[in-house]
Amino acid sequence: MNLEEKFLAVGDIHGCSKQLLEILEIAKNYPNHKLIFLGDYIDRGPDSDGVLSILKNLDSICLLGNHEEMLIDLVEELDEDEKFLFLREHEISLENYEWLKTLPLIFESTHYIFTHAGLNPNKPLKKQTSQDYLWTNYRGSYTHLTSKIVVQGHLHVSEVYREGNHCIIDTNCGLGGYLSGLVLPEMQIIKSKTIGKSYKVF
Repeated sequence: MNLEEKFLAVGDIHGCSKQLLEILEIAKNYPNHKLIFLGDYIDRGPDSDGVLSILKNLDSICLLGNHEEMLIDLVEELDEDEKFLFLREHEISLENYEWLKTLPLIFESTHYIFTHAGLNPNKPLKKQTSQDYLWTNYRGSYTHLTSKIVVQGHLHVSEVYREGNHCIIDTNCGLGGYLSGLVLPEMQIIKSKTIGKSYKVF
């Protein structure tokens, strides 16, 4: 497998910059693996803007999560003054907010599909929508849709979960769990040294 097919996917961070830095330190052991983050960078933890600033300056792939979509949907309904006040109240810089608006919903390679919430198991790949990529709640295998490995966050699991060609790696960081990563193609699991506790919810 060529270098393009080496990834280190990281689950939902939820404002836990300390745990993100711990994962990034471990990731130095995998210099040939492309980092890919699966969304839900904000909310719950103490440092959403810090997480965004770290991610924005990495050479990585960052996907949109449903928490980012909810933030964007809310803020875009506000006028400019209200937008500024809302973001300041929730401690997110305008620069980082604008960066969030540029993030894609899906990344697909020869052997993998990455989205925040997986795929809708009842639709062919070409019929999937943003709602499917961000809000699906499905834990079964996707072998009926694709031979590729599908990697997602979004669904809370106590440990990295795999069924068939489906991997779920949101291990509750920001809700008292660890931040987890999945090294591909090795299928090796890494996790932060400390848990990320919940502090606030937008």
